[in-house]
Parts: sequence; C-alpha cells; structure tokens
Amino acid sequence: MTGASARTLLRAGMTKDGRIRDHVFVHGAWRDSITYSILEHEWAPIDGLDADGAAEIN
Repeated sequence: MTGASARTLLRAGMTKDGRIRDHVFVHGAWRDSITYSILEHEWAPIDGLDADGAAEIN
C-alpha cells in the first residue's frame, strides 16, 4: 500500500492495527501487509446511507 492509501484510510477514521510480516510473495520478494480497522461504534454513516452503505428508502 502506498503512503497515500494509508493516509486515506487514516483520514477515514480507521486505525492501523498491525503488520503481518512476510505475508505475500510479490515479484520475487516477500512483502509485509499492514492491517487497518474501524469499530462499529467509531464509524459514522454518510447522510442518506444506512450502515451497510445502501441508500435509505423513506
């Protein structure tokens, strides 16, 4: 993941949870994976969308 992608996740309210070392083999080398998450009570839905991201029908 690029630095820009990581910044986007952090700006969206996610938290960096950790690193999985030597997780995937890409182009002849082992790469780490960084995990991010957000807890349900930390997440604020966008106006007009429900918790699953679907449009609310009134």
